[in-house]
Amino acid sequence: MVLRHFEETDDAYVAGNQIQIMSQVSGSVTKVWADNTDFVKEGDVLVTLDPTDARQAFEKAKTALGFQRSPNPPADD
Repeated sequence: MVLRHFEETDDAYVAGNQIQIMSQVSGSVTKVWADNTDFVKEGDVLVTLDPTDARQAFEKAKTALGFQRSPNPPADD
């Protein structure tokens, strides 16, 4: 014999707080570390982004900086 006790309803309300979370950078999500109902605090890692876009932007910025720092070629007379 199995006894089960549970309440069921289809018109209940649950109080709670919802906070909109936005990323500081754009990118493709590769891993989600938190579920919809998890309690999280500031500093918790919620998702992991694919580093490809950030790596490419970093390399492009380094290249641009290298061109800015390079000495000017001598002028042709």
